[in-house]
Amino acid sequence: MNYSRKMVELLLTQKNIKLHELFSSESMIKEIAQQSYFRFEEWMLLIKYICPQDTISIMNVYAPNVNQVDDICDAFEYATIYEKLELLEKLLALHKERESLREWIVVYEITFQVLSGSMSLKQALEQVKYQYSRLQHPITRMRLQLIELTTNFKLGNVRNALLFADQLQRDLMKLNPCYTKSVTASRLLLLMGLRKLYGEGNASTAEEYLQAVHSIKVAPEPVRASSYHALSILYSKKNKEHCWAYSKKSIIHAKQAELRDYIRALEYHKVPFIKNLHGEMFELNNTIPIEEHIHQYVIRNNNETALNLIHKLENEGKQSPFMLYYKGKATKDANLLMEAIMSFSTNGRADVVPFIKEDIAAL
Repeated sequence: MNYSRKMVELLLTQKNIKLHELFSSESMIKEIAQQSYFRFEEWMLLIKYICPQDTISIMNVYAPNVNQVDDICDAFEYATIYEKLELLEKLLALHKERESLREWIVVYEITFQVLSGSMSLKQALEQVKYQYSRLQHPITRMRLQLIELTTNFKLGNVRNALLFADQLQRDLMKLNPCYTKSVTASRLLLLMGLRKLYGEGNASTAEEYLQAVHSIKVAPEPVRASSYHALSILYSKKNKEHCWAYSKKSIIHAKQAELRDYIRALEYHKVPFIKNLHGEMFELNNTIPIEEHIHQYVIRNNNETALNLIHKLENEGKQSPFMLYYKGKATKDANLLMEAIMSFSTNGRADVVPFIKEDIAAL
């Protein structure tokens, strides 16, 4: 649905609510939630259209006060995708005795334990396999499938993470429209785009999936941030302006979602990497990872310093595909660069391979 201002105003008129009243007070937000004036997805669209910068503060009030089963299920999903652990824990405590939500409690208990660090990723996979045959509702079974996909991806099994993506897509199509369905669709598109980019190095197909994320009106800010970040990586070398534009969009959406650690990773890790790719010289500091210090010294043609740092890290038992790549660049050793290609390919970072091939061709 295209939520133009006219359509938003029409929706509010139907509910006898004026635009300026919508988010005017906590009591108003609670009333809207408790009285189910809007479906959860409609409410998220209104926030996105009117005041996306206030999503978190509004939803902290709204989500615990919804009382329709469908809205509660969507509230679980909201708290999960935005990684709001206090809210998710509160929702689980509020609704754990409701028999109609028993399967959702099982699924989001697993999610909460993973996000809070009390369950390992491998334990999560075991739980998913154990619970899958015990759950009957198509949405809860689908959510277990999604946990399996995302967990495999986090474990570095990029090539295998979406083996069942086609089945998940088919299952998704059978569901009635709801916020959870829309969020899952956006996450699946993101994961498919990441697989194509990082797992296969297929930039053109990856871009199609990553752009498709933003066609979903309620695609959550964390998913949008990840999509734009991947697009910035995709354009790292071939279009500097596009690369920085997508990087800025990624940071904007991450800030709206209050993903502070993610923002720091973007600003302190990814930005220096992109600058180094373009051969830019910049001031080094302790916020920048040591690998990008090494990369910057190579850019400055200070290869001796770069190699000294690499040898120091190697003596400490530290290895990574990036270290191998930068060692190959510093020594201008084609064999090392070929090893780096193999290392990135087997570690789910096929997107870096074209950069290394350019460096080999330039020797």
